[in-house]
Amino acid sequence: MVKNTALTKLMSGSKVRASSWDKNKYIVVNKDGQIVDNEGKTFNMMASKEKKWDLYVEPKSETTLTDNTEVLSILNKLMAEVKELKEAKDNTEVVCDIDSDDIASHVADEVIDAVEQKVTQAIKDNVPQEERTHEDIVKIFYGVSALKEVRELFKQDLLKCEDKRDIALTVTKYIPYCWMGARSIKTVARYYADMRNVIKDVNDNFQDYALELFSVPQDVYERIKKADTKKVLDKLEADKETFEVKEIESTILSLKETVTEALALGSEVTIEQWKANGLPISKQQTVDRARAYLFATYIAFVTGRRITEILKTLSLVKKEDGWYYKGIMKKGSEGVEIKAYSLDSDYELLSKLFKQLREDIDTSNMTNQEVNSKFNHIFNRALKNITGLKYTYHDLREIFAEMAYLKYGKKNGSDREKEDFISDILGHEINKDRLVSANHYMTKEGK
Repeated sequence: MVKNTALTKLMSGSKVRASSWDKNKYIVVNKDGQIVDNEGKTFNMMASKEKKWDLYVEPKSETTLTDNTEVLSILNKLMAEVKELKEAKDNTEVVCDIDSDDIASHVADEVIDAVEQKVTQAIKDNVPQEERTHEDIVKIFYGVSALKEVRELFKQDLLKCEDKRDIALTVTKYIPYCWMGARSIKTVARYYADMRNVIKDVNDNFQDYALELFSVPQDVYERIKKADTKKVLDKLEADKETFEVKEIESTILSLKETVTEALALGSEVTIEQWKANGLPISKQQTVDRARAYLFATYIAFVTGRRITEILKTLSLVKKEDGWYYKGIMKKGSEGVEIKAYSLDSDYELLSKLFKQLREDIDTSNMTNQEVNSKFNHIFNRALKNITGLKYTYHDLREIFAEMAYLKYGKKNGSDREKEDFISDILGHEINKDRLVSANHYMTKEGK
């Protein structure tokens, strides 16, 4: 291994040793970013005359496994536990529909928790990364090693699934793939994206359910968000995109008519009644879920709120001087209220929609990160299906910011800068860093 290659491995967190050294000696980057040897002494690698370098391999303990027997045993036990969990749900005294979203959500949480706690620990304990490549580990579990082959195997297994029990077992089988041999969180995230794309490519009745099961764990999601700085900076340098103001206004009017009609049918409406009134619903959707997609889409258009705020944190409060939002994310402190701007100032309707939406999808026992990870893609896809427009919830925040400024800021003669106005209505802190956060939502321009 040449010096530059070894340095790259070293900076990525690996232990490195010179081929001529004693096998117990190595260098590593410490927590302060310094290159030190295993005695803690500073080491100048670039000044070293050593020419050949190797990755340091931890000495094998007597208990280190030499085969995959225990790893496969743990995976089989996990699969059995998932099956028992599902059967236990089916045999409860309360009669439940197998397609119930509550059951799906509960089983998804149980499955993901089991995978994170057992399979990832099994991989860590029994398959040391220093001893086997990622391809070696993958082949132990699936019989193939190339990404293309694993994706195709996953796809074929999904196509064989006949019910949600099959989906739960299949997804559980492939979640460990994301963690095998991964040396960085970005690698883990990439594998999650690869496998979720397989699910998206399989156009079957259980796609939403499979995606819920294959949601990114909270800690991965948090670390992914922190890696977005460069994307934000690149976006700030890009030219502004234009959108049709009249198209947005027309969409809002149409959505309002539809949500008003859905509310009038009541919460006990049947699928037949829902379809008879021409309301949007896809195959295998319950009325509760279809109604949640519809209401959340309208709320996003008129308020510009985040999906997690819409599904969990946001509430409307009426005061003498108007309406206010509580539960805004990313504000300076909890309990802060901001004036409730809306592109359609029918706040009574909004209040009813929020109430029904929280009944249709209960997120009270989920963290904000879990809500976003689980529902973000599903609701973005529903938004496009309902409106026919290629926007996401994030796009609607930018569009709302521009239209709200034209309606409430600029037209009212506000002397605040546009950045301050947008920071305020979107729930950002107004401070010395406000231009970064506000301008991130000023990349679209109405015409």
